[in-house]
Amino acid sequence: MFRVEFFNEVPANGLNTQKLKNFSSRAVKNLNLQTSVNIILTGVRRIRELNSRFFSKTGITDVIAFNLSAAGYPCPEKLCEVYVCLPAARKAAPRFGHSVGAELRILIAHGLLHLSGMRDDSSAAKKKMLDAGDALVAKLER
Repeated sequence: MFRVEFFNEVPANGLNTQKLKNFSSRAVKNLNLQTSVNIILTGVRRIRELNSRFFSKTGITDVIAFNLSAAGYPCPEKLCEVYVCLPAARKAAPRFGHSVGAELRILIAHGLLHLSGMRDDSSAAKKKMLDAGDALVAKLER
């Protein structure tokens, strides 16, 4: 049985993490991801380290997704991880005119879409992925 776990590497003051976990579980099911998924709220230092180590990029990003099973890590089951940078979400939310919780749902959806095979490495692909993320969030918030 696949499961979704939710972890905080940084304080999540003022957030309903149970609501985020429930959203994540529904999104995994909706996308028919046949894997367990760890959703990790992390900080700037960790997201920068992951971005540098695995993507050879400097600076921070808002979300990074890993399919650990496909990457050859020894996992007893299919396992994926989505790292979401909480400080980046807190900074972006007012800029986009919504709550931090809403921004986190958008970022979680984005990471899960990566795990479903979507890419955002071109302008057209990025627009398609952002639209798919918005549609997924809207569907699950009904």
